[in-house]
Amino acid sequence: GVELRVDRCDGLAPEGAGWALETAGGQNRARGVIVATGSALATIGVPGEAAFQGRGVSACASCDGPLLRGKTAVVGGGGDSAMQEALALVDHVEKVVLVDRGAALKGQSAYRERIEASARVELRFGAQVMAIIGDASGVTHVRIKDLASGAQSELATAAVFIFAGLVPNSAFLAGQVPLDDAGHVRVDAALRSAAAGLCAAGNVREGAAHRAAGAMGDGAAAAATLDVYLTTGQWRGDD
Repeated sequence: GVELRVDRCDGLAPEGAGWALETAGGQNRARGVIVATGSALATIGVPGEAAFQGRGVSACASCDGPLLRGKTAVVGGGGDSAMQEALALVDHVEKVVLVDRGAALKGQSAYRERIEASARVELRFGAQVMAIIGDASGVTHVRIKDLASGAQSELATAAVFIFAGLVPNSAFLAGQVPLDDAGHVRVDAALRSAAAGLCAAGNVREGAAHRAAGAMGDGAAAAATLDVYLTTGQWRGDD
């Protein structure tokens, strides 16, 4: 009984007792909606970041690491994702320089211990990537700022991997449901938003685990919640 439609949702708005979804293929209507639009990697907005995308600026160490044998790579960030990428890169590159604004690595101890034990990883704390520099062949340098002194210096590198966090894909929901300061959909324990008939699951929701297993569990929980709503018409405070 499932109908699959592959299309982009350009807008979502309440309509009567349900929702209207605007897509390129026309308008779709439903009593219940699960928003599972995920998140995107945050950008840092420095010169060269967009210009060298795919030419030295990457977010996939396992994809591009083998192309960097014998070279230096820079990883921006000190959380789990940044450390995972750095650990993937050390199998291929000569050196990884991990640049982080904080004073110490964040995230799981298993990753921290492996990073700190690796002779191929250089840690630069209290620092920030200010610009990505290159030529027709791709990235050649990054400009790094020491946040304590304000001094800036250039570091030769063949690639830059930026992991400055995640941005939820929720812009199309602005004004329809409450979002937290970072743009995540606010939900209760049953994944219900404040708007009747609309659940949020995965990285787009407030409090997400940011793990694949967690997203799958969210999907199952949200489906069960909507099943009850479609059967009873009850939502949050009115049940």
